[in-house]
Amino acid sequence: MAAKWLTANGYKNVSVLFNGIDAVLSTAADDLPGKWIYLEQKTPCKVLAVTEISPFLNSHPDRLILDVRTKEEFSNQAKDSWRNIGQIKDAINIASADLPSQNDQLTTYKNKPIIIYAFTTGDEVYTAAKKLVNAGYKDVNILAGGLFNLRWTAHNIKGKEGIDAIVVNVPEVNL
Repeated sequence: MAAKWLTANGYKNVSVLFNGIDAVLSTAADDLPGKWIYLEQKTPCKVLAVTEISPFLNSHPDRLILDVRTKEEFSNQAKDSWRNIGQIKDAINIASADLPSQNDQLTTYKNKPIIIYAFTTGDEVYTAAKKLVNAGYKDVNILAGGLFNLRWTAHNIKGKEGIDAIVVNVPEVNL
């Protein structure tokens, strides 16, 4: 709508960023030269593109992978079967709403990398990241696009098939 309004009002060099900032955040810096030159990140945590997760996991063996979906989604018991898409290998599940009461379980990771993810990059991911940063955690990372984007990328982008190997416990109906 903004592009239409701009062109209707005489602007000539108008472009639309397909899929918006989410597409930029979901693209690895190696695949998008200049990403961090033009995109200012003001959040106190880092955003990882799905194609950056395997190298990150391999280079940070002492990290925590935190799935902030509900217990039902994490265990593939969600009422909407399309939400039952497994979890990242070695992830622990603490729903975003339960983080304050489960802080004792995470204290050994105050100075270690934490990757937070959910089904997509919804509010619960940013809320969880903010709670952790406010509690003094130093290296908080968000998986852009969440588990859905990871699986979508692995199944739809040529050469990215290997990243699906980090996803486990996918019900057969959603393979």
